[in-house]
Amino acid sequence: MKSATSSFTMRMDSSLIKKLDKEAELHKMSRTELIQYIVSIYFSAKDDFVTQCLPSIVRSMIKSEIDNLVDTSKEIVKDIYVSAIKMRRVTEKLDTFLAPEFEKAEYDQMKTDELLHLIDKAEKDDND
Repeated sequence: MKSATSSFTMRMDSSLIKKLDKEAELHKMSRTELIQYIVSIYFSAKDDFVTQCLPSIVRSMIKSEIDNLVDTSKEIVKDIYVSAIKMRRVTEKLDTFLAPEFEKAEYDQMKTDELLHLIDKAEKDDND
């Protein structure tokens, strides 16, 4: 038994029609088939069963995304912690190396070039 078909005319903005045509071409459908498909999805989503299941489905999807973010966040925190430890070690080495120099000179007397030279020397000593 074939269902009866009816037709109607709809006026749309030309930019919306271009979007419809582009989407229809992408899915290898005619404009009419695409509109029928969109309308059928709309009405199936209004079905009571779907509206009852949808919150559970969305909740499950959101929980999955949150779990992924938690795992990623743990990795980021771990990377920050490792970086902080490395920075602390470098700071301790520089402090040990520069402490005698700071005692000899006031802070505002020390030139940037001298400080950079001391840092370079500390790095060379560390590599040796």
